Amino acid sequence: MINNIIEVQEFLKNKNICLLGNSNNILKNPKNIDSYDIICRINRGSPIGKEKFIGSRTDILFLSTKMKDADITKNFNSKYLMWITKDIEKQNNWLEQNVIKVPSEDWYEVKSILKTLPSSGCISIYFLIKHIEFNKLDIYGFDFFRSGTWYHNLKKQTWHNGNLEEQFITNLIKDNPKIQLINEQ
Repeated sequence: MINNIIEVQEFLKNKNICLLGNSNNILKNPKNIDSYDIICRINRGSPIGKEKFIGSRTDILFLSTKMKDADITKNFNSKYLMWITKDIEKQNNWLEQNVIKVPSEDWYEVKSILKTLPSSGCISIYFLIKHIEFNKLDIYGFDFFRSGTWYHNLKKQTWHNGNLEEQFITNLIKDNPKIQLINEQ
């Protein structure tokens, strides 16, 4: 596992990275996402049919949900799969053999700060900031559950706290000119 994290760190080093969340708002305006060196996606945020809004490529897929290997390959074909939650029992055998596990202490650190379950997006951002030496990180598609996601209505979910996550992420990025949270309303 350590070698894989190091491989991912080298792959991402000094790159212009785009992390795409899955809020409904991300599908409002066309973007030139494929111009980034690295494109990261989260869970079921497949680009198929939405390329003009969220690009076509997936270099890293951050996962915290069980998905069939055929669906992951067909919908993402990513270079790296990153498992971002402590819940490894959600993995099937194929995932277990093909994911790189984000250090579990990341999940526990964020949970202890938020005092609630951190979302996949929150852990993905935290991982990139904590472990990667990037040139630039642009974050799209995070409205902290205000619009739900384009593939699942999370507006009324109660297991994550969007307000706390927004405060946490805003504090993480506020003094870093290399990171931009791009909000589309």
